[in-house]
Amino acid sequence: MPWEREEVRIEVDLPADQVDLPDRNVSLKVDTVGKDDYLGDMTFSVRLHHGKIYRQMTVRGRIEVLRQIVVAARTIKAGQVIQEEDLAVKKRWVSRLDPQIVSSLDEAIGKQASTSLKPGAELKKTVLQTPILVKKGKTVRISLEKGPLFISTLGISEEDGARGALIRVRNLSSNRLVYARVIGEDAVQVEF
Repeated sequence: MPWEREEVRIEVDLPADQVDLPDRNVSLKVDTVGKDDYLGDMTFSVRLHHGKIYRQMTVRGRIEVLRQIVVAARTIKAGQVIQEEDLAVKKRWVSRLDPQIVSSLDEAIGKQASTSLKPGAELKKTVLQTPILVKKGKTVRISLEKGPLFISTLGISEEDGARGALIRVRNLSSNRLVYARVIGEDAVQVEF
């Protein structure tokens, strides 16, 4: 299995009539039947050896893993930019891995909630979005930095943009269209 021993919990339903074993020198060989992801409800083939094959049986079981999950520490409103104090990390036993579950604070901090979340609610990637820092039609500060040179002017954004996005901006002093990267709220930087 790909998990550490202390992060795995296995429950097996042994039939009551199958629990009597010889006193010594018994070895067990356990294989999964069908499913290879080692998680959730499973069927196991168990072979008991006592010199020769002593007994063979098929048993049902369940494998769970302990996963780190990010939850809301308090109410988070739709549209709110999420801060570290809004979140808590919990460990939970799960029988399936949901790829949409947020497992790290870094995945959520600075993102915007697309829906309201109650305290204790698990964060999913589907409710997180990158906040729009520059809105279309709004005034923005355009800056250019190259070594000791720093130039700043005003412009009008031609499109919405999140942090790191390359957007079109109209320079108000020259009326020329330039491409600039969003670096903050209503702030863009021309790259050379």
